[in-house]
Amino acid sequence: MNMRIKRKRSDNTILWLISTMLVLFVLAGGMYYINSKINPSANADDQMTISKEVEVRTGPDDSYPVLKKVPAGDVIEVLSKTDSWYEIETSDNYIGWVPGWSILGSGQKNPEDQNKEKLSSYAVVLNPVMKQNETPDYKGVYPKTYNLRIAKELKQKLEADGIKVFLTRDNDENIPSQDSIKKIVADNKAEMLVDLDVVNTDTKGTFGAKVYYSTTESAIIAKSIEKHLSNNYISKVSASEKQGNFSQLSDKLPQVRVVSGNIHDKVDVDILNDSVAQKQYISALKEGIEGYLYYQINIDNYNAKRKEQLLNLPQKGLTIPMYYMKQDAYKNISYGTDGKKTIEENGDAIVSLAMISNYLGLEGASVEDIASWAGSKYYIKNQGTQPTIVSAFAKKYNVKADEIDTDNTVQNIEKALKENKPVLIRLKSGLFGDKVTYKVIRGYEDEKFYINDPNDDDVKLTSYNGFTENDVKNNIAQAWAISK
Repeated sequence: MNMRIKRKRSDNTILWLISTMLVLFVLAGGMYYINSKINPSANADDQMTISKEVEVRTGPDDSYPVLKKVPAGDVIEVLSKTDSWYEIETSDNYIGWVPGWSILGSGQKNPEDQNKEKLSSYAVVLNPVMKQNETPDYKGVYPKTYNLRIAKELKQKLEADGIKVFLTRDNDENIPSQDSIKKIVADNKAEMLVDLDVVNTDTKGTFGAKVYYSTTESAIIAKSIEKHLSNNYISKVSASEKQGNFSQLSDKLPQVRVVSGNIHDKVDVDILNDSVAQKQYISALKEGIEGYLYYQINIDNYNAKRKEQLLNLPQKGLTIPMYYMKQDAYKNISYGTDGKKTIEENGDAIVSLAMISNYLGLEGASVEDIASWAGSKYYIKNQGTQPTIVSAFAKKYNVKADEIDTDNTVQNIEKALKENKPVLIRLKSGLFGDKVTYKVIRGYEDEKFYINDPNDDDVKLTSYNGFTENDVKNNIAQAWAISK
């Protein structure tokens, strides 16, 4: 009898296993999808949370148009990053850019905090006024005592925000001289000087606080202090006023005189001795002073941004190198008979010729070489380098210096530039400076002239801005096309 062994069929088992795995895979995928919708930040490293309501823009800068606002707490997906801006996709599928400080965990500070940190780079001098033969108020308190108390309290408030503050006196014994105040200002590179004073007069209607100023820049400080006093101080606050007999320490130093009150007036005296009112007063003074410093910070921020944009542009015109009178390599080289008698103050012509020399490939024609060769032969005190240096330079270095006809100055300059000849120009005082000066025209594009300015700085950026034909024509005294 033949026995047949029956083998179990495994086809159904395999099929069952495959089906089960497929079902589990689909379920896992579905759960992942649902979870990603419910909690999108749980599964993606590129998903982050908005920390503060922010505008989504079409590009990585405040100048781009706004697409929409995203509220704090929204989860967004980060697509890319450039500098301090993030390209994101919002939960409702908008794609745009937001600043990094608006995203939790970015490590970036918002503009307000960044600006506040910059306050530490500024110094303020407070001058609690003290006079001879002062008369006290009805409480027996002298003006000098009020002024010093206010100065010390204001100093403490400003220093809490990182500002460097210096007092012209710290006691009621000695009156600081003008020279000692100037030294404090100079030694500490102060941004402003604030005189703190009270008056003692029986003139009718004289009471409350008032700010005086003398210069246009000082008016900005005065208006800032006036605004914060008006909004936050219980006493009367008069409109700030330009004072004809203002004791200005220096025309270049912003300075204001803040009158805290009239100690001949009983109400003013009571306010000056009220602790709550004085907290208001000190806080308002602090905010007013900081308001001016923030104004300066915003100007610096704008200039830095503008500088970055200009520096990133390709140089227009001939590839003439840029040298500056203030460069460490050149500034202390002896030249001229004015001021420090150095390139830093007198070297515009020398530096201009050195730039041209480099472009032409002349040997032995560095800033130091040309300054040494020129000596004092072509320099007149209070007038600067004379134009006779140009022909002498051409002879010394065996180059051509063709003076350009002033009847068709602009057209002839354009012609020289087209022939790859740099143009040395001598400019009158005016648009390009407060004295006669030399510069190099390197190009003409987009109906503008481009200039290498040896006296340029981070604010003017003359070397990166274009100038119109009228700018050049109305300020030029002489011009030479220099070539081999």
